[in-house]
Amino acid sequence: MAEKFRFGINVKPRYGDEFAGSGVVDDLCYHVWARTAFFAYMNHLGVELPPNSWASPIRIEAVYQTPLLVKEEAKVYGRTTRIGRSSNTQEAQINEADSGRLVATLTYVFVIVDGKTGRSIPNTDEWKQKVIAFEGKENVQIAQS
Repeated sequence: MAEKFRFGINVKPRYGDEFAGSGVVDDLCYHVWARTAFFAYMNHLGVELPPNSWASPIRIEAVYQTPLLVKEEAKVYGRTTRIGRSSNTQEAQINEADSGRLVATLTYVFVIVDGKTGRSIPNTDEWKQKVIAFEGKENVQIAQS
């Protein structure tokens, strides 16, 4: 299932990532890891958010499959699946790094927000072109403006 992802980072659970002495990674860490992977993905593509802006999540969906033990390492994959006028849908998949066991899938819809006005701003052509070049045109849905 990770074959559809072209980018990923490895993450080793840290002290404090354990859920209440259970030996299992707290699922909240998965969201931090996914966001970290998304920003590493942007760096990999060589794009930055416009000045004085941020990516604000407006929808998050998570499906948990199996727990990740704190002694295990995770591989966190990220990709862009849809580019809208001012929104992007990004998927993350977390696998146990050695076995490839699926741990969780997360889907985020982000809107780029202008820091001065608080309003959404359009995606840049540079962003669109770099995502399509990296992911392949057949793998990214482009919304009609």
